[in-house]
Amino acid sequence: MNRPSTAQRFSGTRVLIAMFLGLMLGALVAFFLRTVIAQTPVDLQSQRLNLFFGMVTVSGALGALVVETMRQLQQSSPETEYRRRRRGLR
Repeated sequence: MNRPSTAQRFSGTRVLIAMFLGLMLGALVAFFLRTVIAQTPVDLQSQRLNLFFGMVTVSGALGALVVETMRQLQQSSPETEYRRRRRGLR
């Protein structure tokens, strides 16, 4: 059985670190949005706003998780098509 080398093995720790960084970035964006919305005269329900900010934070974490997972899967793939750079549109 052909197993990938240790450099090409999937690292769950890296995915979790990327997810944590995405969570922090999402929280930063949510804080920015909260500040912007607080300065407007719009009257919104606080429960809906909190759900929205939670959704923004979680989507940052999921985005980072997906990007890091796909990067590692692409890097560990034995197919050369994944590593070949395309030069322009044909």
